[in-house]
Amino acid sequence: MIQMATEPRSRLAMAMHRPRGFDLFAVLGLFCGAALCAPPAHADAYVSSIAQVCEQGGLCATAPTSFGPGQRSDISRGTNFTNFQYSASSAVITDFVGFSAFARASGFESPEITETTPPVFGYEISRSARAFGEWSDTITAGTGGGEGFLRIRLRLTGHGAISWQNGYGSVRFSFGGFSVEPERPFDVIGNVDPVGRAMTVSEVIDQVANLDIPILLGSPIRYTVTAFAGADTGHYSNDAIPFSGQSEIGITARPFAGAIVLDASKQPIPGATVSVGESGFDYAVPEASSLPGTLAALASLEALRRRRRA
Repeated sequence: MIQMATEPRSRLAMAMHRPRGFDLFAVLGLFCGAALCAPPAHADAYVSSIAQVCEQGGLCATAPTSFGPGQRSDISRGTNFTNFQYSASSAVITDFVGFSAFARASGFESPEITETTPPVFGYEISRSARAFGEWSDTITAGTGGGEGFLRIRLRLTGHGAISWQNGYGSVRFSFGGFSVEPERPFDVIGNVDPVGRAMTVSEVIDQVANLDIPILLGSPIRYTVTAFAGADTGHYSNDAIPFSGQSEIGITARPFAGAIVLDASKQPIPGATVSVGESGFDYAVPEASSLPGTLAALASLEALRRRRRA
């Protein structure tokens, strides 16, 4: 689980402590590289969520891990002086085959300018908000042996809102994962091709994401999916004074159709069935989860916090 700091996850955390300018797909590649994805021994089905906020230099505050479907993790930190105001907050809920997160980073800085100082910053400052979710389950799909894929079809909805002056801002989200045989948890069958997007302008999120889980047809496999959403804002040294910026992302991922069993060429196998997961989730007919309405609830939580800080 995420809080069980195995080498893959601690290396992921090190990479995620870079508040800006990193490649989200490289991070998922680091996490899901074949040599790094060996998970520790744990239950065949679990869900975990972690909220985190960071500032420049990799200094991060992390909320306690929340375990179980529909359990929220959230955190908020801020500094509020007349000419120096920065804040970051995130909240996340994960379910089996579901993820909902809200992350927001904002700042305003306007130091006094005198005749002897240039009207630019002599240092850099950043704020980041991050949300991590992870679910793992054990299933059996298809028959006959050989390699194949289980395609989980997710509908991603939400928004990215970005604005800044004399600095930068961005938001991003990503999904990735891997699979193993339950009796051989340190031998990775394969990795899920990462799905994600990075945005530097405001956009609506409304897309389908296919998570193709590598499987062995007819044999039990344990798969793990890691989801991420984050927002960054800040300024560089030599950026003009004053700085203001706000980056925000809200995203929900839910299954919109039953999972499909594919052959090694990713062609559908007619009549192939999928077992109910160890979690109890029915992959053939997606079930209602604890996630509907969660995104709005998380957004309301952040709005309430902003009013309290005002």
